[in-house]
Amino acid sequence: MCSQKDFFDYLTVMLNNSNLPQNNINNYLRNINFLNNELQIISRNTSNSADEYYINLDLKSNLKNAMSIESKQINKFNKNNLYFSLASFNLYKSIYNNLYVRNEFTSKELYYCTKFDTQSNTINLIVNSLKESSETLYLDGYILNLKNFAIADLFNFYIELRDARGIVFASKIFKNIDIAGNLGVYSAKKVYLPFLSKEYELFNADLSSITWYYTYDFV
Repeated sequence: MCSQKDFFDYLTVMLNNSNLPQNNINNYLRNINFLNNELQIISRNTSNSADEYYINLDLKSNLKNAMSIESKQINKFNKNNLYFSLASFNLYKSIYNNLYVRNEFTSKELYYCTKFDTQSNTINLIVNSLKESSETLYLDGYILNLKNFAIADLFNFYIELRDARGIVFASKIFKNIDIAGNLGVYSAKKVYLPFLSKEYELFNADLSSITWYYTYDFV
């Protein structure tokens, strides 16, 4: 077992020796460098995350274990390192999918989160990743309640996704967001939001970065 920093070093070596497209490798290495820098700044729960990463001959199982570790961190919703855990999880998942998922029906990954901001006293949407499959765009993310009270229902959720130039490439009103009847203070719910073919347009969209605008009703 090793620390997360050691695991990043291991991934760097494995990526440089992989058969992935060079653009993918360069993107992953930039994100690893970013996360390494963040790792030196943030305060993580070392008792829960350090020395749990595997480095052995099986990269596939190592990545699965790393995703499991970060998933546990995400579920704690520690405000100090939530974005870091999500960015780490997304990095591992993207590498895993690119190396090991070879099903023709598998969705094409278009974007994955490396960092995000939250706002207090509101409902936050965190976009984890965007994928496309069978003429449908899927937003994988979290609804995070940073209001000072619990909410029972979230509905009329209008969202616009904007590319790096600020151009809207997807928009939709979701009549209801399933939060299982209650979303407590500082609690989150994973969401999977689909946009049908008429609700998004990727032609000429610059997805090197994205922003999102949304409104909602709640009780």
